[in-house]
Amino acid sequence: MYRALYLTYRPQTFADLAGQTHIAETLRHAVKTKKFAHAYLFSGSRGTGKTTAARILAKAINCLSPLEGEPCLSCEHCQLIEQGETLDVLELDAASNRGIEDIRTLRDATLLRPSKLPYKVYIIDEVHMLTQEAANALLKTLEEPPDYVVFILATTDPQKLPATIVSRTQRFDFKRLLPDVIQSRLQMVAEKEGIKLEAGAIRLLSVHAEGGMRDALALLDQARAFAGETITKAHVEQLLGIPQDVHIEALLQAIETAKLQEISRILQEMYADGRDAVRILTTLMQAMRERVLGQKEHEQTQDRFDATRRERLLTIMTQMLTLEPLLRRSYDPFLFLEVGLIKASAESHAPSATGSTIKQADGDGVHLKAVEKAASTFQTKASGSNQKTSESIEPPSERTLSAHPGETSPSSRKTTRREQKGVWQSGSTDKLIPFLDEVSLLHIQSYQSRWSELLNRIKAYDIRTEAWFKQGTPAAVHEDMLLIVFSKALHRETVEKEEHRIRIEQALADVFGRPLKFMAVMEEDWLRTREEVRSGKKAEAMVDGSHEDPLVREAIELVGEAYVEVIDRRKKG
Repeated sequence: MYRALYLTYRPQTFADLAGQTHIAETLRHAVKTKKFAHAYLFSGSRGTGKTTAARILAKAINCLSPLEGEPCLSCEHCQLIEQGETLDVLELDAASNRGIEDIRTLRDATLLRPSKLPYKVYIIDEVHMLTQEAANALLKTLEEPPDYVVFILATTDPQKLPATIVSRTQRFDFKRLLPDVIQSRLQMVAEKEGIKLEAGAIRLLSVHAEGGMRDALALLDQARAFAGETITKAHVEQLLGIPQDVHIEALLQAIETAKLQEISRILQEMYADGRDAVRILTTLMQAMRERVLGQKEHEQTQDRFDATRRERLLTIMTQMLTLEPLLRRSYDPFLFLEVGLIKASAESHAPSATGSTIKQADGDGVHLKAVEKAASTFQTKASGSNQKTSESIEPPSERTLSAHPGETSPSSRKTTRREQKGVWQSGSTDKLIPFLDEVSLLHIQSYQSRWSELLNRIKAYDIRTEAWFKQGTPAAVHEDMLLIVFSKALHRETVEKEEHRIRIEQALADVFGRPLKFMAVMEEDWLRTREEVRSGKKAEAMVDGSHEDPLVREAIELVGEAYVEVIDRRKKG
């Protein structure tokens, strides 16, 4: 029967441990001087050699003729341990034997002396999976075991271990293996197995092993089954769903130049080739990182274009950081990837917020002067005929002529907050009016009855999004838009962020069975708009009557109807 490569080429001595020299030297010296501890804790990510080191240590301390702290591998004891034919070396999987009864059985077994070997060695893998009661039952034995017992605990998550257990052991942290270390081991294995590996294929296998030698050898086994005895870079790319360099380069060029149609076309090609969306994003980020760092090496000789290009890439990379968790949870990751890349590319080429603010401010200043001049002319004409009416016509205030929120610079933040409120009062009222008809207000009841179900669905995507969104209240619905009212601006602004909006609208589609969007508004704006609409008929009647006055008509022609307000002072007394 075929034996997997990671089992065939499993290290048998401390010298064979790849990339863990500090641990190998310490354990070898401890065995050589007979000063090894009664309990060890090996921690580190998967495939870094924790269980392998534990087995080597078990053989070394029981070896009949150790060589400078290394097991000889040929004596009777080494052979018994290697073949698994002795009960004095026991491997326990704490993931499946995690209860207190399992630990009590182990504790009782330590009272019996070894049958064949000098030491009984208990290797407990994934020890962090033990229950709290089981861990407590192990404490006393772990602290003062018999002099013929050695415990070796292995875990990928040492933070979950009680401090009382960690303090009773010698801890060794196994580090992730560097790609260069993995490449050299893969090359050695390939030569012994008669496998022809391209340099590009070795590099991809070592990078995608994510620091684990076992994963690297397993990938090599998989590539061998796929491509045979000659493995090329293209084989590995196709096997792992890694995008080709030519596609990544073309995609990066399209993103930098904001060619949105080209971005979509390249992604569709990679989708047809069976590439993985998450791997595309990761590879693209790596390419951007290399490009940015490559530019920084020549920073002193850069021109203005290169600096701008680097800043643009950094902006795009920052936006792309939020995409990966969405891709992993999405039912259609390629759609989310396409939308995210198009959005990041388009926004990186949009005019700067500061420039927009200045331009808007300049335009408003010109408009303000024109309105003031027109209003002054009208007041001069009307002063001899009807002073009371002319006094009621005023130029628009600075608050009314404020710039749109989001187009201001940080230096004008105080003004911006006042302006945002003014813009919402004047510009957003029309958007709320469709929500005030009787059908919309009646239809909202079906959405309110399923509000808890919607919150639970959002919580399944992200508990933070649900925590912000549940502060709102569904007030009305119009066509495919749900109106959510918030009492605090922080809650409204947070749920409108892209990462939260995507989750909320996905949950809306899941619960109600059709695509839905939502509009978040402040409670005071909603109540004010509703009151204005209710009293709208009376106000319209008053305005219609006043429009017959020739002076009012002339004022409207000069400054526009939006800036004319007629006040009937007779009704004020």
